[in-house]
Amino acid sequence: GGSVTLNGTAVAATGLGSGGVGLNGSTTSFVGNDVTIVTTGDPDPDTGFEAAGITNQGNGEAAGGGSVTLTDSSVTTSGSNATGVIAANGGTTTIFGGAITTSGANSVGVASSSGAVTTIGLDEGDVGTTISTTGGSATGVLANGGSVALTGASVLTTGANAIGLYATGTGSSITATNSSIATTAALTP
Repeated sequence: GGSVTLNGTAVAATGLGSGGVGLNGSTTSFVGNDVTIVTTGDPDPDTGFEAAGITNQGNGEAAGGGSVTLTDSSVTTSGSNATGVIAANGGTTTIFGGAITTSGANSVGVASSSGAVTTIGLDEGDVGTTISTTGGSATGVLANGGSVALTGASVLTTGANAIGLYATGTGSSITATNSSIATTAALTP
């Protein structure tokens, strides 16, 4: 495992399946303070990888997700099926303040799956995190076998069939406290 700490740093990735910051394995960690992460790209048809700002999961021999702490940072993804921040395989992700923004069909702001635990809270100035998605069938916060706890967050989804909070699958949970959830497009048949 390894660890990465970024302070006041910009990360940009462009191309099919591009990723900003990736963790693989339970002994890995990432700490980001005042970081800007921007990814642009649709899924890679050769590898199946989808673009993501931050990925915290297991992969191959690096079993289990690691630990992510993100404070007053900005994560922006552009592309279909792109995810702003994803935790999987028992990883833990904590976000304080800042903004997660995705644009593209089927994009997801924050996702927690396969036993992962994601906590979205207030920064030291009591400012919550803003999560916004633009695109058809986009989801603000997704729990698919993982859990997400939001405090003081604002979630806004825009696009046909967009969903603010979506929990699906066994072991999934989303808890929102003092948070605002809004969708601005109606479901289509």
